Amino acid sequence: MKAFSVISRRRYKTKNKTFTIFRMATEAFKRNWLPGLILQLFGVMVVVAYYFIAPFRNVLQIVADMKASGGYIFSAVITAIFAGFIPFIVQIIFEKERPNRMHVWAGVFLMFFWAYRGVEVDLLYRYQAIWFGDELSFTVILKKTLIDQFIYAPFWSIAIVTLGILFKDCRLSWRTFRRQIDRTFITVTYPSIVFSTWIIWVPGVAIIYSLPQLLQVPMMNIIACFYAILVMYLTRHRKELRQQADLDESAIAVDVT
Repeated sequence: MKAFSVISRRRYKTKNKTFTIFRMATEAFKRNWLPGLILQLFGVMVVVAYYFIAPFRNVLQIVADMKASGGYIFSAVITAIFAGFIPFIVQIIFEKERPNRMHVWAGVFLMFFWAYRGVEVDLLYRYQAIWFGDELSFTVILKKTLIDQFIYAPFWSIAIVTLGILFKDCRLSWRTFRRQIDRTFITVTYPSIVFSTWIIWVPGVAIIYSLPQLLQVPMMNIIACFYAILVMYLTRHRKELRQQADLDESAIAVDVT
């Protein structure tokens, strides 16, 4: 998921780690608050449509039936496509890169990585249903969200996704990857990623748990894919605006001289 792949390469002085973590989390929030807000509104619209619009509910029921029959294989395939393949292809298109061999290997890695993640998340949702039941009540949704975001996410999920995306960004080089995992990464970068992830994904996860258990993995993938593409689009748009501003400043400087 793109939300988890925003890893700052900037090196901060780490004398005051708390301030540095807060600063990096604040910067991530400034970059992602708009797509996060749109994401949450989108998720709420899907949940409302499911419960109040019969034709839409019938369509999602087909997806739920496919999930019931496909089980973990369905979760692996749909997550590989929606969280891995589609955002990766869109990123190549947005960045206007010419596909090469490294893109192929990175794409293969992401497909297998997110397939594994799909199975893992499916397992979490199943056990949450066993522990707390499948009742769609405020108390049950709250318990599942707290376990998901404040135990599973910071101590396992975010770490695995962060390391996986970092390995891909290191061009699948184990030597380069190992150099990135230093004390600053562990004590500053990773905590800032966790805090910025909570800002965006705590409401998103609550939305996911507001649907029946068979629809939670599909909903997770829809949200992840939508969010990843939205972040890439807005990032590209900001780059274009900055480039245009630089051109305008250059033109003004020429006119002045």
